[in-house]
Amino acid sequence: MLVSQSLSLKKSDKLLNKSDFSEVFKYKKTFNTEKNLRIFYYINNQNQQRFGLIVSKRVSKKAVDRNYMKRLIREWFRYNRSYLPRGDYIFCVKNQFSHQNFYEVNRELDHFKSHIQKKFYGRYTH
Repeated sequence: MLVSQSLSLKKSDKLLNKSDFSEVFKYKKTFNTEKNLRIFYYINNQNQQRFGLIVSKRVSKKAVDRNYMKRLIREWFRYNRSYLPRGDYIFCVKNQFSHQNFYEVNRELDHFKSHIQKKFYGRYTH
């Protein structure tokens, strides 16, 4: 099986420390989805895309629910990062979502993808 691009996420693909997050918040642009997410992004000239996740205990007290939300967003980013401009992205969950809301959240993330493609590429590319 031939794979042209590895879909796995490396440590270098993640925003890990406070200074990385602070830089995105300093130069941020914000996109609010309909219900569940707020996405901060900073398009820069780096050669890669990095992402971070924020799911606070205010969203859900249960770690299993917070981890599910993180897994869902991480998977979406992993499959769709080739369609996004190079830069840093922080996905902040505003409201709890569950397995029933999977398609709604996926639709919101796809809406963000089309928004940023139109803004930076002038067209929708996928």
